[in-house]
Amino acid sequence: MDTSPSFGQLIKCIHHCLVAEASRHFSDIDLTPTQAHILIVVHRAQNETARMKELERDFHCAQSTMAGLIQRLEKKKLLTSFTLDDDRRIKCVRLTDEGRALCDRSKASIESAEKTMLSSLSETEKAQAYSLLQKMYDSFSPTST
Repeated sequence: MDTSPSFGQLIKCIHHCLVAEASRHFSDIDLTPTQAHILIVVHRAQNETARMKELERDFHCAQSTMAGLIQRLEKKKLLTSFTLDDDRRIKCVRLTDEGRALCDRSKASIESAEKTMLSSLSETEKAQAYSLLQKMYDSFSPTST
C-alpha cells in the first residue's frame, strides 16, 4: 500500500509549513501572515490604495471576513479606510506611514520564509516548480478548458 501523500495533501502540508514559518517571523511585530499579505498588496497598489472588493476577490474571502481583517489593521493604525467622494458605496483602504514601515519588514519576513522553503532546490528546479504550480493554479481558472 502506497502511503505517499496525494498532490493535494502535499500542497496543503507545504502551505502549512510556509504559514508556520511566516507566523514565527511575524509574531514579533504582532501580525498574522494574512494581515501582512494585505499590507503588501495595498502597498503594491496604485497610490498605496485598494478597493475592498478587489481585496475580497484577491484573497478569495467574503466581505465580512475582509472587513474584520481591515478593522484589525485599522486598530493597529496600519491602514485607514474611506469611501470615494464620487461613489460613497465604494470602500477603499490606504496604508498609513506606520503600515508602510511595517510592510517593508513584512516583505523581508515573507522572503525569508520562501527562501527556507526553496533552499533545497536549484535555480532550474525553482523555475520548473513555479511553472508547474502556475499551470496547476491556472487549471482552476474559469477561462481554462
